[in-house]
Amino acid sequence: MMVLYIMSINKLEVLIMNARRLARLRRVIEIHNVMKNSFFWTPPGHASARRIFETQNSDEFEFVYNGKVIYVNQRTVCSCKNIYYKLGILENGRKRDIRCLKKIVAECDEGMGNLPDGIDVKATEKVYFEGEKK
Repeated sequence: MMVLYIMSINKLEVLIMNARRLARLRRVIEIHNVMKNSFFWTPPGHASARRIFETQNSDEFEFVYNGKVIYVNQRTVCSCKNIYYKLGILENGRKRDIRCLKKIVAECDEGMGNLPDGIDVKATEKVYFEGEKK
């Protein structure tokens, strides 16, 4: 009897969404490592360039990981003279730092944890070809 294990379309969509969330977390960590000492940088000269810089280096989202609601608010503001950067992370309403996100990404990379909305990666369904015994 030949059995093919594949993921259902809905679970595959969930895994793709989770991979996107994980990539978003990695981007937050990457931007944080670059922007944490940005106060002494010279901001872009034109107002439109400053707004584009702010948009590219800011993000705000919320997700659930292992039953914990995690809220991330990454904000970059450019004035005419300075660049201000702030990263706020709340885990179930309690203040956390960047180590919280780094730990989640490390657990997902090792395969020990669930992806950022709590769906297990290894969830599969048996799919039988037409005419095969079930």
